[in-house]
Amino acid sequence: MHAHDPKRRSESERRDHGRSTAQRQSAPPDPRSLAALQRSIGNAAVVRLLGRQLEPEEAPVQRSTVHQVLRSPGRPLADGVRTEMEARLGADFSSVRLHDGPAAARSAAEMSARAYTSGEHVVIGHGGGDKHTLAHELTHVIQQRSGPVSGTDHGDGLSVSDPGDRFERAAEANAVRALSGPVPEAAVQRAAAHSPSAAPELPVQRAFAGAPYVNYGGVNGNGVGTTMHAELWPGQLGKGSAPQEQPSWWPKGGATGTWFQNFMVQGHLLNHNVGGPGVMKNMTPITASANSAHHAKVEKSVKDEVLNKGHVVEYDVKADYSTHPAAKDFKTGDANVDADIDANYAAKLAGKIHAEYTIYDTNGNELRGDAWEIENNRLKN
Repeated sequence: MHAHDPKRRSESERRDHGRSTAQRQSAPPDPRSLAALQRSIGNAAVVRLLGRQLEPEEAPVQRSTVHQVLRSPGRPLADGVRTEMEARLGADFSSVRLHDGPAAARSAAEMSARAYTSGEHVVIGHGGGDKHTLAHELTHVIQQRSGPVSGTDHGDGLSVSDPGDRFERAAEANAVRALSGPVPEAAVQRAAAHSPSAAPELPVQRAFAGAPYVNYGGVNGNGVGTTMHAELWPGQLGKGSAPQEQPSWWPKGGATGTWFQNFMVQGHLLNHNVGGPGVMKNMTPITASANSAHHAKVEKSVKDEVLNKGHVVEYDVKADYSTHPAAKDFKTGDANVDADIDANYAAKLAGKIHAEYTIYDTNGNELRGDAWEIENNRLKN
């Protein structure tokens, strides 16, 4: 794989981007080999485990050493190792801390694992010092940078995740792919020149999972959708629907209500033609013009690739609530409506919609991709 620095462009510009590509792996790890640590280290950090088989005579053990190891500073990856892994995986690992001493080995044994990862911490146990294991765990670092991963709380500060989930499949497949060829020369040069103190500029690398899924980020405090990430497979799409509901705060009457009825819509994060339901976890209020721009620049291509060309699409849409639109950009033509929107509604609306997709053939070979940023207003997108 090669990596480069794609820069997000504004509404009318495209971005080509590098992605990690992987093949499906057929045998999932043992269920005991995957776990998550959340409570003891805070900030929804999660541990992912690469497991080993327990011997029949091995007794259950306490997991206190795991907490101790994750509170310790660890050490940076060796320069040569970091440079190679940055090149192979296309990410900045200057902030990663490795734990591989006796305490780390004991903690991995407590988890019945040969290695595990929590946030930026990679813990290596007995039998986990090989390059493949490191690539697998560093893929989990990349995954966790993009948001929380799933896990079931076991009441002891540990949360055990499903061994067949997409994160584990992607990590194993990505490790196989990343180590399958020579080190990408151009990426090595970029990674070697990258300042450890600088903020990472590379996008999160998401691997081809090899199976359909749709994950939603849920609704926010205003009852509207936030994020959607999916791998869409031809012939394996869910049943979508038109909008079936509105957020509770939606204006129902008066001049503002009339304006919302005429110029605002419940925009699908996942288009209903490729399985997106018309419920609030999959919808966010946007202007009709922004919705049209999103369809023309993103959704139309996604639908064509899946429905007509038989390709797999990895698809990510985020409603960005870090900024909000201003009524002046809605061009209502009514000062009272403007004042009402600014006072009561603007803060409930996303300022932008970020959309990104990668096209694969059904064998997991990356074909192309694109990304867009749509402003939530009635100005030209």
